Amino acid sequence: MGVPRPVICSLATALLVVPALVHTQQQDQQQQRPIFRTATDVVRIDVYPRRNGKIVEGLNREDFKVTEDGAAQTIDTFEFIATGGFEAEPLDPSSPYEAKKMAADPKNRVFVFYLDLYMIDMEGSARAREPLLNYFRFGLGPRDLIAITTPRQLPEYLEFTRTTEALGSILSAGRVWGLMDSPELDKDEYELEACQPGNGRPGPLVQRKRTRKVMSDLRELVIRLGLLREERKNLIVIGERWQSSGMPRRGAGPGSSVSTIAAPRINAQAGPLAQIRPPNQRGPGSFVPPPSAGDRCNQLAMAVGSPITERQIEELVTLARRANVAIYFIPPAPRTLFNGGIARGIAEDTDGMSIVSNDIGLNLTRLMEHQTGYYMIGYRPSSGEFGKKEREIRVRTAAKGVDLDIRRLYDPLPPDVAERIASPPPPVERTDVQKSMDALARLKDDEEAYVIAERRTAHVDVTIELPPKVATADPWRKGANVTVTVKSDDAEVGTATGVVAAGERSLRVAVPVADPALARRVNVELVRDGAMIRDAVAINPPSAFGAPLVFRAGALPRAPFVPAAMMSFDRTERIRVEWPISEAMTGDTVRLLNAASQERVADLVVSRISEADGPWRLRADLRLLALAAGDYSLEATGELDGLRIKQLVAIRIR
Repeated sequence: MGVPRPVICSLATALLVVPALVHTQQQDQQQQRPIFRTATDVVRIDVYPRRNGKIVEGLNREDFKVTEDGAAQTIDTFEFIATGGFEAEPLDPSSPYEAKKMAADPKNRVFVFYLDLYMIDMEGSARAREPLLNYFRFGLGPRDLIAITTPRQLPEYLEFTRTTEALGSILSAGRVWGLMDSPELDKDEYELEACQPGNGRPGPLVQRKRTRKVMSDLRELVIRLGLLREERKNLIVIGERWQSSGMPRRGAGPGSSVSTIAAPRINAQAGPLAQIRPPNQRGPGSFVPPPSAGDRCNQLAMAVGSPITERQIEELVTLARRANVAIYFIPPAPRTLFNGGIARGIAEDTDGMSIVSNDIGLNLTRLMEHQTGYYMIGYRPSSGEFGKKEREIRVRTAAKGVDLDIRRLYDPLPPDVAERIASPPPPVERTDVQKSMDALARLKDDEEAYVIAERRTAHVDVTIELPPKVATADPWRKGANVTVTVKSDDAEVGTATGVVAAGERSLRVAVPVADPALARRVNVELVRDGAMIRDAVAINPPSAFGAPLVFRAGALPRAPFVPAAMMSFDRTERIRVEWPISEAMTGDTVRLLNAASQERVADLVVSRISEADGPWRLRADLRLLALAAGDYSLEATGELDGLRIKQLVAIRIR
């Protein structure tokens, strides 16, 4: 885990230092006299004792000694907290606020992964994608919470979760997400690139602007993690920037930097700045501004600011130590296995790690093993002057060969601020569209079958659909025999059978029921060659509109519509929804709404149909090809007996 800490009187010692931004030499001196500032009556210290890089378990309170301003303190509370164990109860936050509350629990590990897209090249993105996805899917413990962000996202939108949809969208296989050797520019970078173009990749001014953006992001993330909880948080930076010799080096002196930029080069033959175009719209050669644009380039260079300095690095380290954030660095495609640069210094000073290896999966495993548990020590200061003075804190252990990691700076929030941060946000009224989209939560990769049951006048309509990956695998690609049983609270009230034909994936079964009001749920069994799929669902309650029937079809006009229960559709498909309605209903319409309840222009045809004196139905046919991927709702509205009624059907477009 880096350079071992000093051993004093045969005891491994960890120090807490006064929170202040100081020069390197001053910090080195103050690390000998750690200071603690408190605004609470109980001091809590999380301690990570390691031997050969592994957490040492089995220690007790007698193995630790705590002093404050040289006076011995009595340890009032002592607990070993094992984090990330797979035997723990899994977390399943249902909202961002609930996830934040779970992240504040010291028994749950917290990881923020910052993908430095600007310093990940094509090779690195290709090499890192699958190991990252696999580790996020299978390597995290059940009580680990993660947040994933990039320089193209704002730190204030950081949300913790246990799902990996966000990571999958960032690490898309369909586009290059590493931008280090890509000519792709952000919308505010074209002028910078014109003033000082690069050679096949973004030029120095763009690189400087991106470096400053990354530094700003890391600073904001550290501050936000510090507000989350007192116990340790982990910030993992994925990228090639930090082991590079082009970053400031510690020990070069305050304010120094080895990163420099030459004066902008001006081409007198080029046209005005207004002619700057994105790379895919340029003519032959690189465009640079004329001499008259020299002042503009100088203004842009000044606006971008100076290169990153050692002082800014020291400020980041100090903030991380104050916020108790361990910073880790992992390069996805290291050009050298030498573990140096600014990354190692930042990691060691924040009790993180700089890991340089070609095996990204192993690197992530080492990272998680570095945080497998810690000891929480609590005491009440003997001076009793809470928050009135700075205090020098020392923690020692008598265990042999143990290196202590412990937060270096301590500056807890005032109680009123901490309470305000922890308070739940005011309730937000959810829209009908948002409520309808709750039904899409069942769309999961591991679902074997989807079932929808709707109550009718004399029967129950049950729609069964197999996901494509199930329907095309043995034995289900040969079809299936289906048995549907309708039950009341305590008895069977109807049954029916059917067959999913070979090559098909769905079936709709009408189950006769003497008294549909008694029908509460259905059990479905699909059988083929000894294999069986079982599912049970509640029957949807009646609504002002009749319960809708949903169908899917291919893009070709003659492709037949088949029953659908899986509300996920490809953009190459068509959707048909039919609502049974009263003939007396008037003003019936259907609209397509997005997740923000905004109406979207769509290839939507709405009609009323009736067959052989049967009930009237409101039909909506929707072609998906022109729509973007996302979640939508089809809203049917009408007026009956003077009342305006509506019903929503949520769909997901892939």
